Amino acid sequence: MLNFRRFTLLVIAWFLAFCVVAQKEANNWYFGNNAAFHFNTLSGNPVAISGSAMKTLEGCSSISDRTTGRLLFYTDGRTVYNRNNVTMTNGTGLQGHSSSSHSSVVVPFPGNKNKYYIFTVPTNANVGAKYSVVDMTQSSGLGAVSTTQKNIQLAQSPTNTMAYPVADKCAAIGHSNGRDYWVVVQHNTSWSFYAYLVTSSGVSNTPVISTITPISLSGRIPHYGCMKISPDAKKLVTCYASLQTFALFDFNSRTGAVTNQISVNNGQLDYGVEFSPDSKLLYVNGRGVRQYNPFAGTASQINTSGVLVSSTGMNLQGQLQLGPDLKIYWSKLSFSAGSVVSRIDSPNVSGLGCAFRDTGVVLTSSAVARLGLPTFVQSFFTTTTLEVKDACDSSWVKISVKDTAAVDSVLYVYGDTASKKNSSWNKLDSHIFSQPGKFEVIAYAFYTDKKGKVVRDTLRDTIEVLQVPIVQLPNDTTICVGDSVPGLILNPQYSSPSERYWQDSSQNVWYQIDTIGKFYMSATNRCGTGSDTMYVDSLFKRSFDLGNDTVICLGDSLVFDISDTSATYLWSTGDTTPVYVADST
Repeated sequence: MLNFRRFTLLVIAWFLAFCVVAQKEANNWYFGNNAAFHFNTLSGNPVAISGSAMKTLEGCSSISDRTTGRLLFYTDGRTVYNRNNVTMTNGTGLQGHSSSSHSSVVVPFPGNKNKYYIFTVPTNANVGAKYSVVDMTQSSGLGAVSTTQKNIQLAQSPTNTMAYPVADKCAAIGHSNGRDYWVVVQHNTSWSFYAYLVTSSGVSNTPVISTITPISLSGRIPHYGCMKISPDAKKLVTCYASLQTFALFDFNSRTGAVTNQISVNNGQLDYGVEFSPDSKLLYVNGRGVRQYNPFAGTASQINTSGVLVSSTGMNLQGQLQLGPDLKIYWSKLSFSAGSVVSRIDSPNVSGLGCAFRDTGVVLTSSAVARLGLPTFVQSFFTTTTLEVKDACDSSWVKISVKDTAAVDSVLYVYGDTASKKNSSWNKLDSHIFSQPGKFEVIAYAFYTDKKGKVVRDTLRDTIEVLQVPIVQLPNDTTICVGDSVPGLILNPQYSSPSERYWQDSSQNVWYQIDTIGKFYMSATNRCGTGSDTMYVDSLFKRSFDLGNDTVICLGDSLVFDISDTSATYLWSTGDTTPVYVADST
């Protein structure tokens, strides 16, 4: 019997994701008319909750404790509500608006874990963009809006703090240094982007101004349409529903510059917009939800890449928002209680494989989903990724931190207690696992937080070390016509998933033999291919026909020959030879 086996170990390429900029700030969503759900579950799946005091058509935002995920406060841009669903101390009179696409966004105060900025944009452009500060040490830990830092106008320059008209959209993202933030708004008449740096020293009064080409010659930016920055902070997109256009730009998280405009007129009422978690795909809500490739090339090529991923006939509008579970949620405009929020389960997957789900979250019986979902700092959804590369060519498993900007060092504990080396301090490391199987790898990522303290984040995931399938067929043999032989995989616990193929490409465990010759089966997994061969050198029938009953003359004989290689014989007389001579004596 020929048996070709390889025992190469493989670790399936596995991505371990964890947040080092933020963890649970986006765990509570308050939006619409008394609608809310949270992600503070063991499974990470959202659960609808009641109690929200807010009613808003569009814009809203919320913030939760970074470590525990406990709600801190939420707002429609005008009123701030504490975690008890009661108006926060001094929490009225903010100058956003519930009918702004993004009425507000909450940004952590760099260097002070107890303070937060609320940036607001109005529905009346001339009110201008403003910010207020919330201090969570006030009101017995329920927070209060500062009396001295409330509705502070975002400056046009150090010498010009007069209000300027802004569009009803804003976005926020972490700075490339991992400590500070950018808040971006758009001038309503010049169409220029104004990016404000938020540091431990406060909000800069010298915005980074990026001039773009106006999409409309009418002058001002039309109301209705959202703005987002990609989680990797490299792209910015804005929607203009009445112009049936969305515009893509490059964003620089180090300088705050917005460049390389591509305006895509797709004939849709573009309103809600969101990037995939890996920042490689773009989702736009116009009539339904379409997925685009923002890197396809020209405006025409980007438009051509569009695929309708929502259910046919769903022409409703509403905002799209990435969640802490790295799925995208869509709030479709509703007018009745007990609404549902749709969801895209696999937004990193191109085409219909992104798995649009009409019913993603069922809200409570008193809640109504409207147009808006909470606006968050998009870097809340940025993950520092540990990449584990497979080791098909050797037994080495390469592990690296994809994003090293925020991480100072990483301690890996491999869960491989039989190994002589079960841990490492390298950001880029390799490990030889002692045997196939599943290993829980723990990575402790150390980084410096906004207060200059060293912080440790812990992540856990399971790495599966595989073997090539070990295939076994029966020994070379002689069998009956029509019999079947099994093709076994001797190590299924260490080689699955795998696919088996006989020489005719059939995939059954058992193979029926009808001819003599060589038979071959192989099994392939991510690691490689194992195979085995067997020979059937002869076949014999399950029954024999000795002919009709007959009479022979005295002295005559009759020869019966049923010779068959490797068979055994037993005649009624007790003879065991393949040839039997019957005579009349």
